[in-house]
Amino acid sequence: MRNKTLLNVLAVFSLLWALPGQAADWGPCEATGGTNVFSSSFNQTVSNPADNYAGKTFPQFYSWDLNGNYQGKCECPDIYDLDDMKRRGIYYKAVSTLPLGHNDGTQFYKINDNLEFSSEVWIQGSAHQYVIIPFSDFNNNPARATNFGDFCQGANITTGSKGNITLYIAKPFVGQSIIPLTELLSLYGTMVPGVYSATAMATVYISGTVTVNQGCTIPAGYSVEIPFGEYNARDFKDKQGAKPDGVREIAKTLTFDCANVSDGVKISLRLSGIPSPNNADAIDMGNPDIGAIIADAQGNVLRPNTNDRAEMTVDSLYDATHRNASIQLKAWPISTTGQMPQSGDFSGVATINVDVE
Repeated sequence: MRNKTLLNVLAVFSLLWALPGQAADWGPCEATGGTNVFSSSFNQTVSNPADNYAGKTFPQFYSWDLNGNYQGKCECPDIYDLDDMKRRGIYYKAVSTLPLGHNDGTQFYKINDNLEFSSEVWIQGSAHQYVIIPFSDFNNNPARATNFGDFCQGANITTGSKGNITLYIAKPFVGQSIIPLTELLSLYGTMVPGVYSATAMATVYISGTVTVNQGCTIPAGYSVEIPFGEYNARDFKDKQGAKPDGVREIAKTLTFDCANVSDGVKISLRLSGIPSPNNADAIDMGNPDIGAIIADAQGNVLRPNTNDRAEMTVDSLYDATHRNASIQLKAWPISTTGQMPQSGDFSGVATINVDVE
């Protein structure tokens, strides 16, 4: 009898020891048919060239919303209470395999030598919020919802289908930065905190370009004055469309500071202003009988308000993103009617437009 009793007790202890082992086998969630892949492509522009400097951050620079959902299923005990499973909800983890960038309280990841991204991904359920990666064991707050599906049998999941990217310029660049197809993040799920499958439920891929606008500037309020000097009104008589006798061509060299201009890019200059009423090639001088001609160094006339252009000389970069562009212009007065103009002081104004192609 003693031996039989001992055997019965040992058998009971063996059964009790097995129960906790069974409980540790459930929890991980996976997408039906394998990891669901979200892929988004973008072409974004940094509109202000002055923002192209190391340390500049662009919150929510790009958002993806792929309106997608996928079937997911979680491992549950062989016997479970559905209401209890719904109250548990899904715990999520999101990670990135990209190289770590800087961390200012938010972790950024290196896309290339110039750009870093931080990402936040949408958590569905009743959480309904964006969460910055990386994170782990973030629950989708099922206690606030009553219509959760049975994830033990399979249900629709939308978490991961949308999110935001914050851009950080680690190093300024010229022109365009191309981002090849890159895995941004992987998303995992479980019904038991910390117990995740080795297979991601979803991954998010991005590709695209980030372009920094190009531009050339001169100091605010800067102007170029071209004094023609004094002439006798008789010098303009019978010289319609031509220079008066003894005219001097005034040469001026203009230099512009240009940002984010790649090698081989053409920078040109054109004019806008009020043309002379009697000669559209000339700038109005406030006198119908005279006008001002502006030309490039070779003497090619730049007619105002036309597509006439003079190409500039573009220097090499003097720092990471800037280079100078320069051009020499010539100007002289002409007679627009051939009649002797009224005496007096006259002036005209032209606006210089710089085009980057």
